[in-house]
Amino acid sequence: MRGNPIFVPIRASQFELREKASRFLVFVFPVGSVFEAEERLETLKKEYFDATHICFTWVIGVGKEEKARRSDAGEPKGTAGPPILDAVRRAGVTNALVAVVRYFGGTKLGTGGLSRAYRDAAVEALALAGKKELLEEIQLNAPLSLADRLLNLAKKFGVGVKEKKFGQDASILFLVPVSRREVFLKEGEKIIGMASG
Repeated sequence: MRGNPIFVPIRASQFELREKASRFLVFVFPVGSVFEAEERLETLKKEYFDATHICFTWVIGVGKEEKARRSDAGEPKGTAGPPILDAVRRAGVTNALVAVVRYFGGTKLGTGGLSRAYRDAAVEALALAGKKELLEEIQLNAPLSLADRLLNLAKKFGVGVKEKKFGQDASILFLVPVSRREVFLKEGEKIIGMASG
């Protein structure tokens, strides 16, 4: 049984939205850790020190391991961080930082207009970043006689092979889509179990 695919941004992207003279510069960054997300955010804050607001959301990890943070950064409560997070959820991605740098243009947008602008800008930037399925490295070791069976299993499940080492035994490093992890491991362990069975 396969789980739902989990995606990550393919590349960093940037998008600009103008709404009633306000400028919304949106940045999407693929990030692998909370530290990396915070570091990127600090760099943006230094570069755009003159911005009216720098609102953001980052989401790292999946399931019970997921960590997420959002900030309205001085905008009215709930008008920036939550709409950006909503865009991330709708895109179905993790390991992403989405930051919106806003320059106020003098005309207030109202809470509804503000929320829409932040969400729409984030949606566009996420679309430009693209997405690919999240992969996990899994190493399996088996007798040489079973190496071909493990490699065939990888083909069957659409799993990539990052590295193969053959000595007395075979050691293979697979790149497994997270959604297929459990079932791939289960089938792989059945094959490895043949050696002792």
